[in-house]
Amino acid sequence: TEPTSSAAPVDKTKVKIEVLNGTGTPGDAGLAKTALTKVGYTQVDTGNASSQTATATIVTFDSSVADSVKTEITSELEKIYLTVNTSTATVSGGYNIRITTGTKKGSTSATPRTTARPSGSASPKPSASSTPKPSATPQ
Repeated sequence: TEPTSSAAPVDKTKVKIEVLNGTGTPGDAGLAKTALTKVGYTQVDTGNASSQTATATIVTFDSSVADSVKTEITSELEKIYLTVNTSTATVSGGYNIRITTGTKKGSTSATPRTTARPSGSASPKPSASSTPKPSATPQ
């Protein structure tokens, strides 16, 4: 019989992970890498996804990845990202896991929005008679 995934602890230093920034927000892939290295995964590479409009974080686990690793990585990512979707498929490039980042918790949108909103006037605008008129003050 084949050993089950709980038979021996997984050597996290041998798990190869690729994290791709899927939002276009600088540092998104690095944020996920930091979270994964804090829990013991040392082979984490970062890059940019071909599309930069992801809203959900997509995690693809190779079929060789132990359930304990899937659970831990999914749990870590759910602390950072609003939606984490997982699947099992062949992961290319010699990686065991590929993560494409989506919208972080606390973000309003995965895509940048213009912030041109009407607001109260912060500085006074000049009026029609902006030149000062001499006042008739008796001396």
